[in-house]
Amino acid sequence: NGEINVPTFPSFSWEDLPEATSYTLEVSSEPGFTDLLFSESGITENFYTFQDHMVDSNMYFWRIRGANEVCGEGMYSEIYFFTTEVFRCDVFRAEDLPKAYTNFPFVSSRLEIEEDLSIRDVNILNIQGTKQLGENLEFQLRGADVTITLIPDECDLGTSYDISLDDESPLGNIPCPFTNGFPYKPEESLSAYDGLSAQGPWRLFVYNGGPPGELTNWELEICYGAEATPAQEVETVVSEFNLFPNPAGDWVTVELALKSKKEV
Repeated sequence: NGEINVPTFPSFSWEDLPEATSYTLEVSSEPGFTDLLFSESGITENFYTFQDHMVDSNMYFWRIRGANEVCGEGMYSEIYFFTTEVFRCDVFRAEDLPKAYTNFPFVSSRLEIEEDLSIRDVNILNIQGTKQLGENLEFQLRGADVTITLIPDECDLGTSYDISLDDESPLGNIPCPFTNGFPYKPEESLSAYDGLSAQGPWRLFVYNGGPPGELTNWELEICYGAEATPAQEVETVVSEFNLFPNPAGDWVTVELALKSKKEV
């Protein structure tokens, strides 16, 4: 309760109720629980791990209640709250480019990440280059001892390419040719890197290319959990303010003479 920097896949636990045979867990973004984000009944243990991403940098409220076959559902517990971790995203750019294709089966470009960052999300930005018409290029990414296929060798159209890759892209699968620079979903999911350390070498491999043609650019975006910046206390003398509603409920709004508003 009250924790900060909680992972976006949080685990909930509570005191076991001796007469309860199951539990209901509810999660909301506001303490009134009028708009539930999640509700799960029939939990038979006194813990639960959330199976989907919560939004980073957000405050959430949760509560549970027990139930059994004789008495039905019991009273809700007190309301608990937590704040999810802050996400930060850094972009790393390969500096060993351009890489001209040869008659060798592939060319590769390498970049190095020095920080030990726990990966929450990976995106590949601005893969750009040229190729011969009729060549079916295949792109693979290797990092953190994991190799995935980004773009299969199924498109022989065009003499250039310009594309980004993002698991969450609303544009769907990769078109042919891929020349507009928009983000699309990769052939294999970049989520294979989630939870791993970004530290070390990352390589982009381009297969089946032959001269003339070259890889001219690619960038790696790593998103990771970062410590929240502590709030700083600032003293200000205010000669006039309004407080409403009055009498107050769970929340009040303070309107300062400075013409700014702050919820407390």
